[in-house]
This record gives sequence, C-alpha cells and structure tokens, in this order.
Amino acid sequence: MSTSANARLWSGLAEGDTEGVVQALEEGADVNQVSHGGGRPIHSAALRNSGGLVRILLNHGALCDASDDEGFTPLMVASLNGHTEVVQELLKGGADPKIHRPDDFGGDTALHMVTRTDEGEVLRALLEAGADPNARASGLNDMTPLHLAAEFGRENLAELLANHPSCEIDLRDARGLTPARLAKESCPSLSLYLDLCCGAKSRMDKLLIVAVRRNDAAEVQAALDEGADLSLQGPEDGGTLLHLASQGSSGHVLQMLLSRGASVDAWTSQGFTPLMIAAQRGATDALVHLRDHRANPKLSTPDGTTALHLAVQSQNSSAVTALLDAGVDINATKVDGSTPLHIAAASGALKMAHLLLDDYLWDSTKGGSAAHVAREAGHLEFAKFIEQRIGICDESDDLPQEDFRVVVGQPVPPSPGVYRNLSEPYRGRVLIINYREFSEEKLARIGTEKDMENLFKVFRSMGYQVEDHQDLDLEATKKVLNDFRSNEDLAKVDSMFVCMLSHGIDRDTFFTSDMRKMDVSAVRNMFKDQVCPLMKGKPKVFLFNFCRGNTFESFSGKSIGDDLPWTSQSTVGRDEVPPAQDEAPRDMLTIYASTEGFKAFRTNKGTFFARSLCQTLATHAHNTDMISMVSKLDRLMATRRHATTPEAQSFAFQKFFLNPLKPSDA
Repeated sequence: MSTSANARLWSGLAEGDTEGVVQALEEGADVNQVSHGGGRPIHSAALRNSGGLVRILLNHGALCDASDDEGFTPLMVASLNGHTEVVQELLKGGADPKIHRPDDFGGDTALHMVTRTDEGEVLRALLEAGADPNARASGLNDMTPLHLAAEFGRENLAELLANHPSCEIDLRDARGLTPARLAKESCPSLSLYLDLCCGAKSRMDKLLIVAVRRNDAAEVQAALDEGADLSLQGPEDGGTLLHLASQGSSGHVLQMLLSRGASVDAWTSQGFTPLMIAAQRGATDALVHLRDHRANPKLSTPDGTTALHLAVQSQNSSAVTALLDAGVDINATKVDGSTPLHIAAASGALKMAHLLLDDYLWDSTKGGSAAHVAREAGHLEFAKFIEQRIGICDESDDLPQEDFRVVVGQPVPPSPGVYRNLSEPYRGRVLIINYREFSEEKLARIGTEKDMENLFKVFRSMGYQVEDHQDLDLEATKKVLNDFRSNEDLAKVDSMFVCMLSHGIDRDTFFTSDMRKMDVSAVRNMFKDQVCPLMKGKPKVFLFNFCRGNTFESFSGKSIGDDLPWTSQSTVGRDEVPPAQDEAPRDMLTIYASTEGFKAFRTNKGTFFARSLCQTLATHAHNTDMISMVSKLDRLMATRRHATTPEAQSFAFQKFFLNPLKPSDA
C-alpha cells in the first residue's frame, strides 16, 4: 500500500479533484484509511457535498456506515450539512438511516441532524429510506426529530415529519415536553398546528388540519363533508381550527368554518381568541373577517393582553386601524400596567403612536410613563414625540440609579444550544480585577471603586461567588488569574465571569498598575479547554472595561495620558500566552465597554458601561440570555450623552441564561 497514494487521496478529496482521487485509488490508496479523529475518506467527501466523489469511493469499497471517533457516519455528516445529493448517493449505496450515535455524543440519528437545516429533500430521502421519525436521542433528553424541528422552528420539516404515517406527534421527551410545547417560543404558529394534530382522532381530522394550515378551501370542504371533526382542539393548548385559520387564511376558509358552527370567540388555555391570533400575526384580512362576524375585540387574556396590544406589537397599521374602528378599548391596561401605547414605546413604533394618539378616546395621563419606556429603550425620537403631545419634556441624561435590585425568575433548563446553569449554592464564580491607581499618579481612575462595588453587589445578588482585587501589578495579575482558573470550586459551578477594569491603549490592550501592558487574548487563553479543563463546555464571559481608542478613558470629557512613553513598557501578548495556543477558544463571550477606536467615559460615580451593565443584568438576567442582554445594554448605553456602545465577540458561544437565584451563605 502506497503512503504517497494515501496522501494524494486526501489531497484530492480536499481539493475536489475527481481525477486525482481516482488516480490515487488506482495506485493503491486505502479507501477506508482512518485519519486523526477517526474520519475516513468517505466522511471527507460527504462533508464537501460531492456526490460524484462519494459514488467513486463507494464503488471502490468504501464503508458507507463507518463512524468516526464521535460516532458520525458519512450519512450523518451529509444530513447535518443538508447535502441532498450526497445523502441520496449514500442511501443508494446501502447507508443505514437508523444508526444512532453513542449516548455520550447525543444518541441522535441522521434524521435528528437534518432538523438543524432547512433541507426538506434530505428529510424526505431519509424517511423514504426507512428512517424512524420516532427515534429517541438518549443523550438529548430523549427527543425525537420532531422535537428538534419544533424547538428550532423548522416549520417545513416539522410538517413533513408530522404528516408521516408512522410519526407519533404527541410523544414526550425526558422532561415531559411535547413537540408542540417546544415550538411555543420558537414558532407559535407551528405549536398550534402540532397541538391540533395531537387532538386529531382520525385520518380525516388530520387532513382537515393540514388543509386549514395550507389555506386550501376545497380540501377543507372535502374533509368536512367526509366527517372531519370541526370542534377538535389541541389537548395541550386548547387551540381550535378557527385559531389556526386566523393566522392568515383566506376569507373563504374562515367563512366555511364559521358557517359550519365554529365559535368565533373560542379561547385557548392561555386566553387567546381567534381575533387575538389574527392581530398577533398581523393578518388583517382574517382580522377584518372575524370582526365582521362579531368577534368581541374587547376580550383579554388573564394578564390583560387585548387584540390591540398584539396588533401594535405586530406593527401592522391596518390591523390596528381595523380594531380601532371596531371600538376596542384604546386604554386597556395589562396586569403589568402597560397599555398599547407602552407596547409601541418599547419598540419605538412611531407610526403606531400616531394612530393611537390620534384617537380622541386616548388617555393622555398615561403618556408620560410611555415616554419613559421609550427613552429607556433608546427610542429618543419616540419619547420626544409623546412628550410634545402631552406637554412635558425630560431632557435629563443621568446615569441609572444605583439601586440595582436583581429580579429572580424561573430558571431556564439546558437544551440543545442552551448551556446548563443550575448549579447551587452558586451559579458560577466571578473574578473582578480593578485598576484604580497606577505608578503614574496622574492616571488614577477616580470613581472606578464604584464599578467594582456595583459589579460585586449585582453578581452576588444573582447567586454568584465573587472574588475581587484592586491595583495589581503584572505578575500579581497573572497569579490571580492562574489561581482563579485552577481553583477546584470551578468544578462545582456551571459558569464564570472575568471582569478587568483598567486603562486601555489600543483595541485589545490594557494596563496593570505597574504600567505594563496585557493583552485580552492573554487573559482569554488562560481559560481554553486544555489549560482550564474545569470549565470545559461551560460558558465563560469576559468583561473588559477600558478605552479602545488612542488615549485613555475620559473623566468629565477630558482625555488623559496622551504624553506617556508607551514604547518603553513591556507587554504581555502572544509571546506569554499559556500553552495550547493552537486550540481554538470555545464557549467564550468577550464584551468590551466600547467599540474599537472609541473611549470609555466615566465620572466620579463610575463608568457608564459598568453601571449600565449592572442595570441590565439586574433587570433582565432572569429571563434573557447573555447575548440578547448585550443588545439591551447597547440600547441603554446609546441613550447616555457621553456613552459609546459596547462590542461583543463570540467564540462558539451558545445561549447562556444566568438564572439568578437568591444568594446563599453556604
């Protein structure tokens, strides 16, 4: 067997060189040779979406069901990447679509994997070849392919699976959740459809549901004439066929259902009527049709949500106008105190505000609070518009109040794409290093002790174990970081934060108290998987609060530090990063106080970034993932007169919910 022929085979596959691959095989290359990681040539061809190369390898004896070190077969590789032609070639070659990966790697099948794409043809090919639509992924909470398609909001794939004769739509995963339940957040319309399918008692019922979803009036009539049950409901959410039709069906379908006796004001278990569903979807034609059939526009859910709240949220002006014409209560207030105008304010929907404020029944006493909502969300034009209408004006640009009271909510459990963060008595560990004093006395960062105090208080109030240090030189900084990453307590928690507050000189460099430079990558590299195995697979967030322009942070708008002899200072950069430099960072999120090239302003009360961050965490961490909170932080900082906006860098970082809990003294 020729070593050079083997090398040419891999080279030809990498370059998509069909002639080179054939020549290598003719010269004796091993078609089933195993590479580092357990992959074989056919895995490489499957990854590169080359049906022709796959066919050549199979004709030369390639093992189509060989698995690599993580249990991936070539069919799984092709399915995961949505490569239709390769999937078809592998199935022709005898690939088994029912194979599961080992439990340690998720226990999923090729059918599970295709749900991460939008490739319906791949899914069809797998089902036609005998893939099991009810296969359980033992390492993924026993989810079926339909569970995953629902969770990812893949409407097309979910419908294909649900319509398969063998698919059991109402199966529950290890957490007791159905596909319909999982789709509620990602795709409510899909959730309603799947729940109705669970309530179907006959094949004709299922055909009726599909016909309504597809807005096919002829098929709807045919199914009803054949005895399909018009009154069927979803067992979990209680939705009806009229709710499904109200998502956007034509008047013909709605008229047919209503004329056969469908209840125009039917409730789901959450209190939604068909009119509310139409308003939520911005389906004006359906909304008008329901209105004309005397749907009650003043009904509300238990939390006070009305069709008008939902129409404003959808930002569909024609739907809002139709509801106003129907005599809705324009001042209807939810349990949390929000009116439709507050909903418009939160999203800055100025067009919605014009419609609402032009109505003579609008209560102007509620305008002030709506202006505050708009200002806090960063919609200054909206806030000024409302203030002008009601005769007030708030031009203040104060920092947020220091009363950072943390909201504690229901923890978000782990799932595919969502980190586990449920450890107790501490959710995670936090390291804060603040540099206030420097060897150059005039560079003291006055006010930053408040940043450290606020960060300590907020993280501690969220149930995190916090360690803080101040004014460390370079060697002490490295030691503290090393001790932190090596602390066995990291094994007991699900997440960690490292907060570095200092002066900066360029986009990725800050100073320790002895005026020596330290690179952001030097800090981050200390927590890669190989050198910090205690945090492998766990979320790691780095907060860097320093100026990223050519000068330091500003105090009251005045730059400092322009005349320092930077060229004489030593730097901790790529030459001093820990081992495993070639390992890519994973599960990491880096957040900077400002975008590249901009300063990070502060006052004697602390930096705009740290105080805005504390407010964001305290208010939103109970129900918002970390990356989404960066967006909220961005909007909040944009409202401050001297603040820049933050910048985030993600390294294979998934959804991370901090899940605040009341602090423990354990």
